Amino acid sequence: SQGEAIILEILKGYQAFTQ
Repeated sequence: SQGEAIILEILKGYQAFTQ
């Protein structure tokens, strides 16, 4: 679903931000 895709994008961005 779109919601899952959005969550995955947020998680990827969060991981990049914390590295």
